Formats: sequence, structure tokens, C-alpha cells
Amino acid sequence: MELPKNNDGAIPHVIEIIRRINEGSTQPFLCKCDDGKLYVLKSKPSMPPKNLVAEFVAGCLASDIGLPLPDFKVVFVPEELIEYTPELKREISTGHAFASQYIDGAVALTFIQSRNEAIIPIEQQKLIYAFDRWVLNADRTLTDKGGNVNIIYDVGNDKYYLIDHNLSFDQNAEPDDFLVHVYGPGNRKWQYDLVDRVEYRQKVVDVLCNVPAIFGDVPVDWVVDDDFLPFVNGTLEKGDHDEFWSAIA
Repeated sequence: MELPKNNDGAIPHVIEIIRRINEGSTQPFLCKCDDGKLYVLKSKPSMPPKNLVAEFVAGCLASDIGLPLPDFKVVFVPEELIEYTPELKREISTGHAFASQYIDGAVALTFIQSRNEAIIPIEQQKLIYAFDRWVLNADRTLTDKGGNVNIIYDVGNDKYYLIDHNLSFDQNAEPDDFLVHVYGPGNRKWQYDLVDRVEYRQKVVDVLCNVPAIFGDVPVDWVVDDDFLPFVNGTLEKGDHDEFWSAIA
């Protein structure tokens, strides 16, 4: 079923749920919005509100710091889209949802591709690892034995994109969790030097000023844990601490 377009000038409204996307751990839905674009949709109750907040905040910061992501935004799921479809009501809630633009033909980055500097230059590899350490996102694993890299590659356009930041700001994250990160210390030949630490710290500092505005854009119906955003804020502030950067090797 496809709904008529929303004309109120607000955030995009979902007008069609096309299918479930079975790839990846979150198994989101492919949908169409009234802006005419296709999106990968993540919504309550399939994804807990805390994870939606993490997805949105980390996505905003990744984009601000210069990492490539599919265009993403908060969209609205109207009641009439799902009210007569019980199987959808079990997976999708009315209200705000997270949507990232669908990249047709993009597939998960392979281990060999992840080492190809023509695809992801070393400077970007370093930034990806530093960023994930900053936002406590250990969910970007890949070794020669496999993993869940959460980077997709559009071969036709020779572009890569970071995806799936819903497990960022893990309150139980430990440094050892990053040993199997795609660019963890045991998975690459390069190391951070003093110049790297100064450069990437400055990138972090430059985007820290955006955090209040990002928090202000988080839908209120996603904020169900009063302690989570303060934890996120405290985590991000560590990005301007010597102790954090001394641990990045």
C-alpha cells in the first residue's frame, strides 16, 4: 500500500514499506518516503529507543567529522500505513524513525577491499578507527575469517559508506572489544604517530560544538532513558582529553 504524499512541509513521511532487508544484524525495512527517495528504515520496537539515539547522534558526528555515510534523516511513520498490517505493527511503530538513503548495488566491504588504499586511504582508515573508539562503537569488526564490518561499498561508483551505528555509546565497552575492529591494532600495518593524534583530536574538538544542536534534533519519543544522553555527552567530552588519545595506538 502506498499513501498519498505529505504536504505539510515537515519531515519526510513514509508512504510505502517495500520489503525487509535481510542483510545485516538489524534487518531493517526498505521504504519509500514522500520525497520520492528510498530509505533503509529503523524503528521501534525492532530497535530500542536508546539504539535509535545512538544511531542518530553517531551518524551526525561521523558526517560532521568527514566520514562518508548514506544521507540520513529522521522520518515519520503514519498510523494509517501500518494499522491494518499486524506483521508490520509488530516491527514498526507509528512516530519518528531513523532512515538512511538506500544505496542500490552497494554490498558489504570485503576483507581484501578494506586493505585496499585506493578504496579507503590510510588517513581515512585511521579516522574510522579513532572515531569508533571515540563513540564507543566496537561493532565494525572484520578479519580474514569474517566479521560484521558495517561498511558498504558501491563498486560502480567506487564509494564506501559507514552504516549501522546503533551500538555506539556502549556503556560496557572495553578496549579489548576493538581488537577485532576492521582497523584494530592487530589488523593493520600502520600506527598512529604524534601528528595523527594532534590532527584527529582537532577534528574531534571541531565537532564537539555541534553536540548540543544534535541532541536538540533527537526526537523526544526516543529519549526514554534519562541517563543515556548525559552518558553520551560525557563520552564525547573525553575526545578532548590526553588520556583518551594516549590510549589510541
